[in-house]
Amino acid sequence: MSGLVRILLLNTLPRTRLTEHFDFGGHRYPRKLQLVVNGIRVITANVDNLTTVIFDETLLVPPKGAIDRRQCADLKHAVPVTDPMYPKSASQNKLMGDTTVAMTVLTDGSVTDIQLVGSAARSMDDATLQTLKSWRFKPAMCGADPVVSDIEVVVSFRLD
Repeated sequence: MSGLVRILLLNTLPRTRLTEHFDFGGHRYPRKLQLVVNGIRVITANVDNLTTVIFDETLLVPPKGAIDRRQCADLKHAVPVTDPMYPKSASQNKLMGDTTVAMTVLTDGSVTDIQLVGSAARSMDDATLQTLKSWRFKPAMCGADPVVSDIEVVVSFRLD
């Protein structure tokens, strides 16, 4: 019995909703802010008041080893170059399911920070995680420049 592995890339671009603007120091600022990912509100913030302060710019220096992420209007998302194999034990036991993984695709097409988000059978989860460690992508592109991108991947294991 052979199995089919289907890949679905979920491009989780967050959307920001800014409402109820007010004036402060000659500028307009939103009173309500929401961050929405995949249609789910993940952060809501309300601004009660603003004050002017002197800001220490050294606080804006990224920590050592931080990965810079860039957004652009014409972003082309990362595309996988290799596919995971259907685990032999899962095929023999007629197991099917979906494994969802969040990860970061670097500018060289390699992946890092792989996190299991949704689980199928353990053998499928393990096979997916093992494969993704060496998975290669055509990286996301911002114009002609490769950029780091955060993506979710759904790996669907189905028997023929």
